[in-house]
Amino acid sequence: MGYVSELRRKIGHMPAVVAFSVMVIISKDHRLLLEERADDHYWDFPGGSIEFNETALDAAKRELKEETNLEVSSSSLLGVYSGPLTYYKYANGDEVSGVDIVYYSSDFSGSLSKQKEEVSSLRWFDLKNPPEKMSFRNRKIVEDLRCIFSI
Repeated sequence: MGYVSELRRKIGHMPAVVAFSVMVIISKDHRLLLEERADDHYWDFPGGSIEFNETALDAAKRELKEETNLEVSSSSLLGVYSGPLTYYKYANGDEVSGVDIVYYSSDFSGSLSKQKEEVSSLRWFDLKNPPEKMSFRNRKIVEDLRCIFSI
């Protein structure tokens, strides 16, 4: 709520657009790192909200480091998936819409050592055979990645 209130002070009373940075991690053998969401058990890519004075790429790298202990040494912009991906209306009338800024990287170091509880829900999946329970948006990203890596 503090985040929304601060945005409200900056942009007025229009619905706030909050960016979510997502880091898509692909191993050298084309496995994809995905996280099982606790709310609906769909599979998603590691990521989180962008903080003030932080770039989307820095936010994605920070979240990944905090959650998994993986460090990304380089990454590229895959695409921006926008629209009403997330929408929530708070009891006080605040509205938040979310857009995703998605990066991918196959250049990383570290290991999946547990930094937060969420790490226990992270698993590697073959890019050719991702899990069934993925959103339309996530399936679109997987399709784009298959084209990029000629799979």
